[in-house]
Amino acid sequence: MSNIEPILLFGAIALIAIQVLRTRLPIQAQSFQILSGVIVGFMLFVGFTDVTAGSLNLMRATHVDEVLAELERNPSEKRLDVLIIGSSRSANAIDDDRLEAALEKAGFPYDVRFIAAGGFFAFEHEALLDEYLRETDRIPIAVLFEVSTEAKVVLDANKENKASGIRFLNGGHAWLAFEHLMESDGPLIEKTRNLQTYARHIFYRMFNIGLAGHAKYRDFLLPRDAYQPFDTPDPDFDPDSVRSALPKDFPVLVARADVLDATLRWRARQAASLPKRGIKNALYFTPPILDVYRRAHQAAICARVPAIRCIEYSDSDLPEQLTNEHWRDAGHVLRSGAEIYTDWLAERLIRKLAGE
Repeated sequence: MSNIEPILLFGAIALIAIQVLRTRLPIQAQSFQILSGVIVGFMLFVGFTDVTAGSLNLMRATHVDEVLAELERNPSEKRLDVLIIGSSRSANAIDDDRLEAALEKAGFPYDVRFIAAGGFFAFEHEALLDEYLRETDRIPIAVLFEVSTEAKVVLDANKENKASGIRFLNGGHAWLAFEHLMESDGPLIEKTRNLQTYARHIFYRMFNIGLAGHAKYRDFLLPRDAYQPFDTPDPDFDPDSVRSALPKDFPVLVARADVLDATLRWRARQAASLPKRGIKNALYFTPPILDVYRRAHQAAICARVPAIRCIEYSDSDLPEQLTNEHWRDAGHVLRSGAEIYTDWLAERLIRKLAGE
């Protein structure tokens, strides 16, 4: 018998016991008592599942948990940490060891801790920060959040009803999605479908629905580094798209970028909340991407939220340095591009840490 089956057995026994032990009452009262018994049995089942999963160190494991496992099992040996949180665009663009060496050379002997994985977007990054703080019990000297995926309000179809769509979903994340969906353009039927998906995933998470199918032992996860470089370009990548990503009218595109007020409010709230948690430096960065409209969207967020401090690459010569031989596809750079971007990021991060 597996460790999950006793949980199901306990729930069944609880329901049977309530039914057998109930007193003989009028039919209406019996119906109410049966319903109450079902509810009580279900809540006992949920509570027992929580206790059992916690005692056995079981979790809804996702591929980003493998990155977290690497950080948890290899604790920082240095006094202070710099934590970077991002999506796959960051995972292949930032060489954390190279960045750490550059910081140390500049007189900042900090440990660079890096959490990034494909499919985990802006709204989940706060949950990843919470997980890091809880599991490592360390407060970073600086946290760098990727500004890149705020438009990913709709839950990725690849994550629907899966551990990756449920694991880091909480009430705050769901409310952000609701705010953004209500303000965004699009058919009402599509908004309704996405709200239903979020509601279903919240229900799954609250009541441990599907945990048996997703559960893995935390201690058995195979740790892996967040930095996942690419060495060969995508065969379908068009190198000419690099030249078209250098428009002369980029400031105009930034001014015209359609950024939801919900996004601006959320980023402002986030920046204001981090110092209250002991994080002295909250910085926002944009990883390399060729889509000029997405880049304008990112730059507009930085321009319209005075409370956030951005490291935004469109205001420098970095786009000119990242020529076509450094790209894997329109949204990800190769290892050579990661070296260029990491050196560029290090230079600007050092300035921020120095108080410039």
